[in-house]
Amino acid sequence: MLPGIGVFGTGVTTRVLVPLLRAEGFRVEALWGRTQDEVEDLASEMQVPFFSIRIDDVLLNHRVDLVCIHIPPSLTRQIAVKSLGIGKNVVCEKPATSEDALEMVEAARYYPQLLSLMGNVLRMLPAFRRMRQLIQRGCVGAPAVCEARVHGASLLEQRYSWQCDELMGGGALHAFGGYIIDLITFLTGRRARRAHGLLLTLARQTTGVRGVRHVTSDDFCTFQLALDGGTCASVTLNFNVPGTSVHELMIVGSRGRLTARGADLYLHINGPSISISNRALQGDEDKYHDEDEDLQSQEEEQEGELYEDDMIEEQLNLQKNNSLKLNLEEDTPERIVYEDKDVRRQRVRVAAKDEEENSEDFQGQRKMFFDEQYERSQFSVRALGRTSPDGERLILRDSTKLPSFPSSSEAASSLIPEPYLRGLVHTVHELRAVFEAGVERRFCDHCPLESAATFEDGLYMLTVVEAIQRSSRLREWVNVEVPGKEPDDGDPGGRDV
Repeated sequence: MLPGIGVFGTGVTTRVLVPLLRAEGFRVEALWGRTQDEVEDLASEMQVPFFSIRIDDVLLNHRVDLVCIHIPPSLTRQIAVKSLGIGKNVVCEKPATSEDALEMVEAARYYPQLLSLMGNVLRMLPAFRRMRQLIQRGCVGAPAVCEARVHGASLLEQRYSWQCDELMGGGALHAFGGYIIDLITFLTGRRARRAHGLLLTLARQTTGVRGVRHVTSDDFCTFQLALDGGTCASVTLNFNVPGTSVHELMIVGSRGRLTARGADLYLHINGPSISISNRALQGDEDKYHDEDEDLQSQEEEQEGELYEDDMIEEQLNLQKNNSLKLNLEEDTPERIVYEDKDVRRQRVRVAAKDEEENSEDFQGQRKMFFDEQYERSQFSVRALGRTSPDGERLILRDSTKLPSFPSSSEAASSLIPEPYLRGLVHTVHELRAVFEAGVERRFCDHCPLESAATFEDGLYMLTVVEAIQRSSRLREWVNVEVPGKEPDDGDPGGRDV
């Protein structure tokens, strides 16, 4: 049975999240807002049965087992810590500071049986999960350079809010940069050791923010990171470009590059007309082949749909000109193995490695993950074989059908950049799979949420964010030192808010 959910927040994300949760079968039981009028209006609009401006009223609601927190960063810590302390699972956005994040980490350590996730929904996109697999298999060689660009319109609302204040967690670096930092480490497995950055506030006043008030949060940010192993990263965030939405991340290795544009993934292998073979995608890095003879046929390849998840039970039947069709089997989960020369798809059975995986309990849990719900699912990607004149190849397109939002949520969904909206859709879907299987977070190594960011990841990303802010003030490179200590005998969940 899926848990009842209490949602904290009345902003854009909440207006989109509530319909997504309901579409996956979750019950939204309670809603919290900062003002009575605000929360009452939204609860009526979203048909949420209970609402309050008191934190305890929502947390102590016996129908609420999972708490989703989408509120100003300065309030996140106190609600997340108290939620864990009274036995609620938590999915939340970043807090305002690394000190807040450290307190959340300590609370999560006291209650390891509870779900405690930081909401970097980009990790759940099929493009980034596939990119990580290919990097781990050495398909583009060792990561040398990471480059990201995020462009868009102003992040500010019509009136003065926390988004205008750097100290309250506002600004491009905190809102988007933290998740890009986490994503780079997620993809490469390498952490930042030194940081250098420049933060600017180009629009200090707007039509809705004027007079004695002015904006202190950054709307332009560029920073560089020195990662483990000699890898470097360069990121540019520019929210002074109305009418434009750019979200691109590129990982350059010794043999090629992987580029995620929006929710789609592209591959380029160095050298003339050289592409990567299925053996390289399985981990044999030295097997390549010349595909000069295939260039013309690749232009005629047709698109096909397949599900992007190595662990679901699937069988891909090759159709004419590589148009793919998905069939599901009853028994063993299978992996898709790519063979670029004729874009064949083979299936490789994943054998159980030990007695635990062969146990009835394990098989029962796995069946819950990989049953016919995926057959009903709208989640899919397109595997494409077209190669552009510059040798870049589109290898994955996220064709997941976005849900039809009610009119009250449609305008809000248009304000969320598409990669984040798609990531939110995938996150909610996989939350459902985990709770249906009854798998606790500490036993979630082989479940869909193994890619999700934890509170520890949130602590790391905020530490790097603060290092970049400090570098911008000092105009020099600074070291990144993640704080941490073992939990003491006290109970952090009991702290009053």
